[in-house]
Amino acid sequence: MKRNMNPLFRTILGTIAGVVAGSIMVAISEKVGHTIYPTTAGIDFNDLEVLADLIANMPLGAFLFVLLGYGLGAFAGSVVGGLIGGRIASILAGATLCLFGLIVLMMIPHPPWFGPSVLVVNGLGTTVGLRLLKAFRGDSCCA
Repeated sequence: MKRNMNPLFRTILGTIAGVVAGSIMVAISEKVGHTIYPTTAGIDFNDLEVLADLIANMPLGAFLFVLLGYGLGAFAGSVVGGLIGGRIASILAGATLCLFGLIVLMMIPHPPWFGPSVLVVNGLGTTVGLRLLKAFRGDSCCA
C-alpha cells in the first residue's frame, strides 16, 4: 500500500477490509462448527423464535466454536486492518466485529455467560493481532 495515501482514507479502507476479513473468519469457523454439530434439516434461520429454541438446546461445544470464530475473526480483522490502515484501523475493525457479536446477542437469546465471553474473546483477538503486527513489522504502526 502506498504510504503517501491520505491517512484517513487508509484508516477507513483498513477498517472495512479488517471487518470483511474478520467476518470471513467467523463464517468459516461457524461452518466448521455446523459440520461437527449439525442442526436439524429444514430449519428456517430467518425465524428468530426458531433460532432462540435452537440456541437454547445447543451443546457447549457448539458455543465454543462460535466463540472461537469470534476470537479468530477479531484477530484476522485486527491484523488486516493494521496492515492497511495502522493501529486505529486495527482497533476499529476489532471493535466493529465485537459490536456485531453483541448485536446478535440482543437479537437472539443466549446463555448468560456467552455475552461476557464474546467481549473477552474479541478483546483478546484484537490485542493479539495488534501485538503480532508490532512484533513483526518493527515500526510504530501498532505501538
